[in-house]
Amino acid sequence: MYNCFNKHTYYPHQFHNVPPVPPIPPPIKEIPPVKQDETDVIFEIFGLKIYFDDLLLICILLFLYQEGIQDEYLFIALMLLLLS
Repeated sequence: MYNCFNKHTYYPHQFHNVPPVPPIPPPIKEIPPVKQDETDVIFEIFGLKIYFDDLLLICILLFLYQEGIQDEYLFIALMLLLLS
């Protein structure tokens, strides 16, 4: 009996000054995906356009090859990423 809490009989003044709930902000509009334009091309040779992500994958492949990493599946996965 002493451990129960009845808000209407024990502390009625506590619940009269409750601040209003702030309004919910409108949802954020989605940003359209960025397309790679001609200005994003870092290097072009023989009609083959190399973007930054392609250059990064090539550098990772060369680094792993020079370090002597023997993980064939890693090389295959990176090559597939480079081709896509």
